[in-house]
Amino acid sequence: MKDNLVIDPLKYSQLIKPLDTRNLSSQDIQKLYIDESLTDLEYVILDYIGNTVDLKLGEVEISFQGLKRLTNIHQAKLTKAINRLVEKDMLKKGDAGYKLTDIGYVVFQRLLRNYNRQESILPKNVYSSVVEGEVQGPPLSENDYQLIAKKLVGKWFGQFRFTSKTQYENSFELGWVSVNGGISATLIIGPENDFTLTTSASIYDEATSELQLLMNHLSNSIEEIIDAPLIYESYNVYENRKELKIELDNAILAYAR
Repeated sequence: MKDNLVIDPLKYSQLIKPLDTRNLSSQDIQKLYIDESLTDLEYVILDYIGNTVDLKLGEVEISFQGLKRLTNIHQAKLTKAINRLVEKDMLKKGDAGYKLTDIGYVVFQRLLRNYNRQESILPKNVYSSVVEGEVQGPPLSENDYQLIAKKLVGKWFGQFRFTSKTQYENSFELGWVSVNGGISATLIIGPENDFTLTTSASIYDEATSELQLLMNHLSNSIEEIIDAPLIYESYNVYENRKELKIELDNAILAYAR
């Protein structure tokens, strides 16, 4: 397990606040189009994916439905904006969703300098429930990783809808968000057989309320794929990066064993 790893629960959150274009003046929007050939909605999409990449420090793909739920852009407008960004070689389609190209990331960084946000990227308070454990059995192979990702990408669990995949050097992360957008969930598999499951919300009760159901869904799905049980070993709750001293509910750990 991750004995030497310092947990940063905010890295697992998907509660990034989308850019509010009302903060841009008409002169800003006009300059944005002249300087970067971008509309304000295209800027919102680049801003959201770029900030997610910076937070996750991995290669991020966000599904169309994920972008729709996470940025609150109307479906028809989102479709047009994504298509224009693809035509401009700033976005490209991956297996799990849309990701920034090298050109797109450079433009995002330039936009970040020229149109810097006035508000925080994350909500003021993020409460995160973090469960860690391991897949019991022999070390997972690269093929096992791919099978798990293929099975879970796009899958819905209860009120959670699939949003994203982030690829790291020796692990990957899958993301979901609740229908109302108030709770995000992430599952990290790897390195080796380690996994971390996190639910995050700006309201404490919401961060913990769906955890057991989600654990059960994910356990059943992964055990169907690789025929190996998930063993849950620790459960912690955080307010932003501060661990809260709470009376642990051992039933949570026993729930999916």
